[in-house]
Amino acid sequence: ISSKCVKITGTPQFDFHFKKEFEWTKEQLCGKIGVDSERPIVLYTAGIAKHFPEEHRTVKYISEILEKMDTNPKPQLVVRTYVKGTSEAMQEFVQNGLPNTTFIDTDWDSKFFTPSYEDLFVYTNLIRHCALGINAASTVSLELMMFDKPVINLGFDPPGGRISQAYRWIRHLKFDHYKPVIESGAVMAAMKPEDLGAMILNSIRQPELLQNERQKFLSEFFNPNFLGVSGEKVAEELAKLVARENE
Repeated sequence: ISSKCVKITGTPQFDFHFKKEFEWTKEQLCGKIGVDSERPIVLYTAGIAKHFPEEHRTVKYISEILEKMDTNPKPQLVVRTYVKGTSEAMQEFVQNGLPNTTFIDTDWDSKFFTPSYEDLFVYTNLIRHCALGINAASTVSLELMMFDKPVINLGFDPPGGRISQAYRWIRHLKFDHYKPVIESGAVMAAMKPEDLGAMILNSIRQPELLQNERQKFLSEFFNPNFLGVSGEKVAEELAKLVARENE
């Protein structure tokens, strides 16, 4: 493909993170989702159930870590389930609850898998006000870095589960599209369950850890001129293409 046919615009999915009208205080966010604004938020963003089997076990494991954590105030877990596929076991947790854990439903269009306008407020402020984020391997890692938040990715299988070799979680960290994130050193990769507790505690106590690596990754991965205006750039390029066709 000729380079003349390629137009770089950035991705519009991140635009709303940079728009002031979406910004809430932590107190506003916590009032909306029903959590304590005085306590640190550990944000867990779930994946598609068929790609991340037994994920409910990982959520329960993190909940237990935080419940035992001897800090004041004690961190609280907020779990954002994934609209494209939530397992029955995870749904049971959503319905029945876990100690020290709040589940957030995603308000998305079930046909087109697009977020509602209202959901954008909750999501961007979860990223903005959490103490750290945990996910298996997700673009959420990039969004957390945009807000200079510590990120933990998961390279171990859910504790107590039985995962076939083909579906082991570590494979996500090795995929071509995600490998640069891991290799950048801007995120922490928990390769065994025992790693997680110390990573969470260090992230809460020293949020500046890996800050330089996060900033370096963002500067190399994104054009800062496109952050917040990628949708406009896409529209401009489409308008140029239409105008060219009508000449």
